[in-house]
Parts: sequence; C-alpha cells; structure tokens
Amino acid sequence: MKGNPNPVQTPEFKAKQFKAFGEVSQPLSSRVLGVKLPIDIDKAVFNLPPKERVPWVRRVIAEAAQRELMGNAPQATSVVSPTPGLDTTNGSGDDVLNLGATSGPGDVETKPKRGRKPKGEG
Repeated sequence: MKGNPNPVQTPEFKAKQFKAFGEVSQPLSSRVLGVKLPIDIDKAVFNLPPKERVPWVRRVIAEAAQRELMGNAPQATSVVSPTPGLDTTNGSGDDVLNLGATSGPGDVETKPKRGRKPKGEG
C-alpha cells in the first residue's frame, strides 16, 4: 500500500488551498481539462483577466457539453457580455465559439513501436 493511510489536513492547510474562481453551483471534478487552441483564439481568451477567464471557459465548455454531448439545453446562468475582439457567432445566430475540428481515432498515422519482435515472428 502506498501513501499515508491516515492523512490529516489541518484547517491551516485547507485555508491555503486554491479556491475556484467564480460561482460554482456543482462539485468540480478532480481532473483538469487542458487543450491547446489556435493562436488567435488563445490570445483572445487569455486577454480576459483570470477571474473572468476561468468562469467563462468553465461556462462555455459546460454549455457545449450539455447541448452537444448530453442532449440537454443549457441551464440558466449569469449573463456575460460578449468579449470584445472575440467572434463567437457561427452564422446560425447561436453564440458558439468555433474551435475547429479535432482529430479522431485513426486520423493520425502512427509508427510501429521499436523493440524486440514477439517469438515466432521472423
């Protein structure tokens, strides 16, 4: 067994832990999602101050996931004015940030692993 079987987090330790930016209505996952963006989108997003950027990114991803992956309409959230210099329209009237296509399984050519061949292969 690895690690401390009886960890203790003192109140002082917990007080120093990072707090989530913005209002969080649901528990957050312990996993962090990180993606690389096209340079112009990255610049626009990182022009937002961190206290505005983090809730904005969290809200945009949550709304898109609810709409596109879970088949739910987005829940009512606080209204955020459009970010200057960030074009979020996709021509359909919806405010959707177009990040471009991503690669899927089989889209990327892989090289065979180097090393020993299994027994029986010449």
